[in-house]
Amino acid sequence: MTARILVGLLGLTALLTLPTPGRAAQLAPVPTIEVLGTARIMIKPDIAVLSFAVEVSAKSAQDAVRQSAEQTSRLLAALRAVTADTDSLKTSAYGLYPTYGKGSRLSPEGYRAQSSVTLETRQLDKLGQFIDEAVKAGATSIAGPSFRSSQEEETRREANAQAVRQAIANGRALAQAAGVTIKRILSIGYPSREAPRPFLMEANVAAAAAPTPVVVGEIPVDATVSVTFQLD
Repeated sequence: MTARILVGLLGLTALLTLPTPGRAAQLAPVPTIEVLGTARIMIKPDIAVLSFAVEVSAKSAQDAVRQSAEQTSRLLAALRAVTADTDSLKTSAYGLYPTYGKGSRLSPEGYRAQSSVTLETRQLDKLGQFIDEAVKAGATSIAGPSFRSSQEEETRREANAQAVRQAIANGRALAQAAGVTIKRILSIGYPSREAPRPFLMEANVAAAAAPTPVVVGEIPVDATVSVTFQLD
């Protein structure tokens, strides 16, 4: 009786461990192909961002803070005089740092204060004027302009659609060249985009002697998607 039960259990174990045809098909790797699609649409910007910085040095921290406040106030007043109500003007950064001589770093020989002001404007025809007025008011460095469009999200959706269509066309062409067919789309994804990078320019009094030309061109709206296809 005991031998009969043991044989029965061994047979049941073997039955459970043997893969069924349906299960074996599920465990088989699915043939896939991943294809990238890209698109670029050029649009006119209608928003510009400029950043103006003031940097002063003084023997004491109090003097550095005071001089920075005075110079930043002159900068803000000069920009408010030429900006519109729809423009955005705000302090974006502030810092106070000790400075040391070559001989010792135990005690600072002075202090450096930095203050940054960011201007967001739709008056693209006045960018050169904003730069000139800021330099006259004491700005020591300028970042920008960086451009963007209020239609960027809508345009990006269209660019994404174009990139998907390109990926599908490329996938079909590759599958045909390989002698296989596409069964379905398994996934579609695209990476996050980077923020626009402004360029830096040093400000000086001589630059304010002539109007600063700023040429506004078109900006690209790029899209990259990856599409994974299941092959038949």
